[in-house]
Amino acid sequence: MACATLAAVFPAVETWATQTGDLLLVGGRQPPTYDVPAVRQRIAQEPLRSALASAWRVTDLEGVLAHFLSSNDLTREIAALPGIA
Repeated sequence: MACATLAAVFPAVETWATQTGDLLLVGGRQPPTYDVPAVRQRIAQEPLRSALASAWRVTDLEGVLAHFLSSNDLTREIAALPGIA
């Protein structure tokens, strides 16, 4: 139901895994673009460096991206399932 609601409001929705069994759905007007060097630089700086190490046990961009589950396509497919909306 959450996917259907977000898909009805936002043209772009990403799904991220936060903790075991938890998902983060991020909606926006357009799919995000990621500046890899800029993200690497931010991850290396405090307080993000310590926060990521503590919360996700990651220290680099690859670790962060390991929490990425899907782009907009999966959200749209889930929202289109019978009985969801």
